[in-house]
Amino acid sequence: MKVHLIRITLAVGLVAALLIGCQPIQPITPDAASAEEAEAEFVDAVMAVEAAYQSVDAEHAASFYTEDALSMPPGYPPSQGRAAIQNDLQFFYDSFDLERDFQLVNYQVDGNTATRTATWTQTLTPTDGSDPIIETGRCVLGFEKVDGEWKVAWEIWNTYEQ
Repeated sequence: MKVHLIRITLAVGLVAALLIGCQPIQPITPDAASAEEAEAEFVDAVMAVEAAYQSVDAEHAASFYTEDALSMPPGYPPSQGRAAIQNDLQFFYDSFDLERDFQLVNYQVDGNTATRTATWTQTLTPTDGSDPIIETGRCVLGFEKVDGEWKVAWEIWNTYEQ
């Protein structure tokens, strides 16, 4: 009787081990809530960069760029580094009053890097009293996470006629 009980226990254990071992392998996926939180954090950073640009404060706006950021404006040579970008922004803010309608089009977060695309229409009123300029454009910005904060690492944009 004891031998029979041992055989049954071994058989049940063997069947259980086979059933557990034959379960399909579940792929390891990032936690959906964590991915959503990371995306929400990035979108918040994107909108903060835009708010800083519209604040017309060059130092504040430039604080959202990495130290070695690259800015590639249409029709001008690239600017390399936060200080150069701040100088460009200051010249722009000194030259124009800005009204801007910004639309986030798309974004992609991949770990500590991300990109976003956007469109805008803006009215630039020259501070010298000249006629306002209305621009429509699109842009792509690349971001890096630096010390836990999203910073613009590079940007490129263009304008077009509607």
